[in-house]
Amino acid sequence: MVSGFFEGSIESDVVEIVSGGKIVGKIVCEDLIIEQKGIFIGESLRKNGSSIDTKKVNSPEQKPEQNAK
Repeated sequence: MVSGFFEGSIESDVVEIVSGGKIVGKIVCEDLIIEQKGIFIGESLRKNGSSIDTKKVNSPEQKPEQNAK
């Protein structure tokens, strides 16, 4: 559990970043939990070696405008 600042690499079954916690670096784990206002900057890998799937999501402000005709 990270509640302060950590920079470097972490390998664990479970990594949890609580509100106010910040990790900068590489995380290798089975389960990654980031609470609201927790910060993670870096690379995360599943413990078996594969990258965690990510998907780009647009915020409501970034939705393309639709022209009604």
